[in-house]
Amino acid sequence: MIEEVEKVHECIKEFDLLKETRKPEVTNKRFFLYGYLKHHTDLSYEDIAIIFNQDRTNVYHAVKRHKHWIETNDEQYMRNVKPLLKHVQISQEISDVDNLREAVLLSSSLVEFYEIKERIKAGTL
Repeated sequence: MIEEVEKVHECIKEFDLLKETRKPEVTNKRFFLYGYLKHHTDLSYEDIAIIFNQDRTNVYHAVKRHKHWIETNDEQYMRNVKPLLKHVQISQEISDVDNLREAVLLSSSLVEFYEIKERIKAGTL
């Protein structure tokens, strides 16, 4: 879990995600990282809110929107969060079948698709 939080802190710094703005290129990245932390750690909404200096209800709503945008493969959302993918290496951190759809949708290269395929073959996904 510490590793995931460290990755998120790197993203926050690199993309200046603590600034107050409603621009989608920033808010989408924050929403993605909220969802990432909620999905890949045991952090509560309150814990995630503290990391981003936000209210827990904002984080809860954002995680719901993140999930919807991933499920619908929202083009703008995917374009805005793509720069984060190299930091969180989502395809290597998939732990269950529920994450398969998210992994495939967020894969940004054939290498990542092949990694997913190999994990399925090996029975680790």
